[in-house]
This record gives sequence, structure tokens and C-alpha cells, in this order.
Amino acid sequence: IHHHETYDEHISVLDGIFHTTIGNVTRSYHAGEEFVFPQKVLHTWWTTTLETIIQVKIQDPCFDGFHHSVEIFSQLPPNEIDAQKGLAKDPMVTAVLYTIGGSVIRGRWWERILLWILSRMGKSRKGKRLEQELRAKYIPN
Repeated sequence: IHHHETYDEHISVLDGIFHTTIGNVTRSYHAGEEFVFPQKVLHTWWTTTLETIIQVKIQDPCFDGFHHSVEIFSQLPPNEIDAQKGLAKDPMVTAVLYTIGGSVIRGRWWERILLWILSRMGKSRKGKRLEQELRAKYIPN
């Protein structure tokens, strides 16, 4: 569960089903539907297959790292993604994407501890090297 401090996140579901919890409301959106993750509202999302396709629109100002983390994640090979969790299978890749993204995470105490560990991993020497590799491979200059 996370929120974005400075921007709304507009989502269009192009194909498949996209599941969300926004605040206290859980719902599924289907191809052709659109919705917004409002600024400063806790939200989470998930899919059950890799076939779901969405389009994300974010209006400035927003932290550019979020754009980069989404761009990298969207280009990872399908065999490197856990579709049900919406995460990279490699915990170090997840840690680096979390660090690049800069979202504010809230949740239960154990989730906050896990995310603190991920942030430390992402900021480690190994994490910084991996970040450089991922940016070089997936982010155009």
C-alpha cells in the first residue's frame, strides 16, 4: 500500500482486468474503464495474469523516479515478474525499483520493516550498480 504526495495517477485499462484498493474500496476494472489513484490517498493494485495492459497518465509535478521505475518494470521479461504480486521475482530488482520510484509506503508494521529493508538494499553498492544497469538497459537517453 502506498500513496503519491504530489500527483494523481490516471489509469486506463486497455486489456484484461486490473484490481485495486483505493482507500477502503476494493474493486476490479475491465478493458475500456478508467479511474484515478488520487494524490495522498493510500492505494494498491494487482493483476492475476501478465496479459493485463494498462496505460498510466501522470500530470506534473511528480517525482521523475516513479516514471523510470514504471518504465523499467514494464519492460522486464515476463519470466522475471510475479504477476500476482506485481513485483519482480528478484528481490534486489524490487528493492532498486522501490528506491528509484520514491513512493511513500504505508502499511502494517511488518510491511514497513520489509520496505525499510528493501530501501536499504536498493541504496547498497550492489543496488546502485544494478540501478545503473537497469537504467542503461531500459531508460532511453
